[in-house]
Amino acid sequence: MELFSNAIVTAQVLLQLVLLYLLIRGPFRRYFLIFAYTLAQTVQTVVDGAVLRKFGVSSNEYKMAFWTDAITVDLLLFFVVITLTYQALEGSPLQSKMTRLLAILSAVIVILPFVVLKSRIFYTRWFNGTDQILNFGIAVLNLFLWTALLGNKKRDPQLLTVTAGLGARVAATAVLLGLRQFTEGGGIGREIADIAARLSIVVGTLIWCWAFRPSTRPKKSAPAAVQTPAPL
Repeated sequence: MELFSNAIVTAQVLLQLVLLYLLIRGPFRRYFLIFAYTLAQTVQTVVDGAVLRKFGVSSNEYKMAFWTDAITVDLLLFFVVITLTYQALEGSPLQSKMTRLLAILSAVIVILPFVVLKSRIFYTRWFNGTDQILNFGIAVLNLFLWTALLGNKKRDPQLLTVTAGLGARVAATAVLLGLRQFTEGGGIGREIADIAARLSIVVGTLIWCWAFRPSTRPKKSAPAAVQTPAPL
């Protein structure tokens, strides 16, 4: 099981590096937040692995590093969804109303962990619940993004694919974080939940790589100019 888990982590990091390269070579400015999110997620994997090897899974150092990185990455993804929704609403008369609604929903989702969760703030159970709430909130915002895209007559195929990858990543992660609540004692159940969560990230990253792949369509050559015969 450990060998399989390490293979998934390696595949995840390699795919993220490919995605970073595709973004640099492609629509870097438009999708800068996706670049920042992917870079932060790659750094998170490397840092968490280094702290784990040095201090062990039960150490306070590893717990703080893991949860600090996780919440930071989730917040970045939060901003990614909001930015994509704003892009999808460009030119729409509903843009101003939807922007205000997104701002209200975002504030509620960010404040919710401090109000709803009864666990001690900044401890493992609280971080776990906060992570789940943020991922569920991102999934809800992603539905707004899909609504904005489907309601726009000028649909951007690339943005649709990006949203599909986002949905695959977020929905699965939110469900699997919920399953982790029932496997707090560790064991095979926790390992399966963690592996499934990483697999959802790999699938989402694959879809994003597909969305940002270089165009392979051959450029249409301009029709040759018709030469008229010179007069005699």
